[in-house]
Amino acid sequence: DLAERATQSTVDDVLNRLRIFGKWKEEEGSENPFTNLARPRASKVARDRATFTAKEVKILTTSKAIPEHRRILWGILAWTGLRPIEASRMTAQHIVQSGTGWELRLPAEFQKSRRPDIIELDSAEARGIRNHSPLVRCSVDHLGRFLEKDMEAGGLKIKQAGTKRTPYDLRSFFVSELFRQGLDPETVRALARHRRIETTLNHYTRFRSNEAGAARKLAKAKSLSAS
Repeated sequence: DLAERATQSTVDDVLNRLRIFGKWKEEEGSENPFTNLARPRASKVARDRATFTAKEVKILTTSKAIPEHRRILWGILAWTGLRPIEASRMTAQHIVQSGTGWELRLPAEFQKSRRPDIIELDSAEARGIRNHSPLVRCSVDHLGRFLEKDMEAGGLKIKQAGTKRTPYDLRSFFVSELFRQGLDPETVRALARHRRIETTLNHYTRFRSNEAGAARKLAKAKSLSAS
C-alpha cells in the first residue's frame, strides 16, 4: 500500500526501520517478524525536493543565535551526508583517528545501507562530535522542529517554493553540491553511501526549474560569445 503512495526512497527507509526493529526484537529474545521482507517497487516518481544553498548552510553552522551542538549537527548533516537517523545513533566512541585524519565508523546496523561504510572527517568535525555528543538530543521525529527554530533564529525562510525544509534536505544539499562541484556520479554514489548508482542519479541529478533556466541562459550566452 505504501509503495503505491510514496517514492522508492520512502519505501526503502521504512523497510530499513522495520529490519532494525526486528533485529532489536531478536536481541530482546522475541520473534523477528521482518526476516523475509520483500522490496516492492514504488509507483510514485520523486519530485524536486526543497534544498539549501551554501549561504544558508553557512548561517546554520555559524550563527551565534543557534546552540553550538546544533550548529555542529547541521554541519555534519550538510557536509558528510549523514542521515538524521544515523546521526542520532552516533556517539563519540565512533570517532577514530586514522593516521593524521579522523573517521566516523558507524556499525553496519546503524547505517541505512547495512554496511560499515566509513565517513572521513576533518579535525573540526571530529572535535565537534567528540565534545558535544550526542548531537541529537531528542527524537529524530522532532528534529525538524529544532531546525525550524534555528532557521528562524538565523533569519532564514522555513519554506522554499512552498515546501517546508527538513533535516534530511541537508543531506540532499550535500549530494547535490558534490555534483555541482563536478564530481563523477560513481564518486558521488560512494560518498552518499548508496548501494545502487540509480538511487544517486534518480534522486539527486534533477535540476530545479530555476537552475535549469539559469543553465540554459548561460549556455546560450557562451554559445553566442563564441560565435
